[in-house]
Amino acid sequence: MSGLVSFRHQFLWGAYHIVLPAEYRRVIFDDDVDEVLKDVCLDIENRYQIKFLEIGTDKDQVHLERRKPFRYSIAPRSRTAEFKPQAE
Repeated sequence: MSGLVSFRHQFLWGAYHIVLPAEYRRVIFDDDVDEVLKDVCLDIENRYQIKFLEIGTDKDQVHLERRKPFRYSIAPRSRTAEFKPQAE
């Protein structure tokens, strides 16, 4: 994946692959459900700062790969750990 997403003052992003299986792995997802799922995910993209990279269904599970900005910056946390040599 290339490119960074800007969100307020951050230029970091996280990519998540989410798998949502149907209860008891029943075959319930078809083309109609796939179209409705894509419409709902696009509506979520417009409301929130979330980018879906891939949206897809198998016969018994849904696959979502999404991009979301991190909530906290990494830099201040990395500065808090200091190395102090031991006195002899």
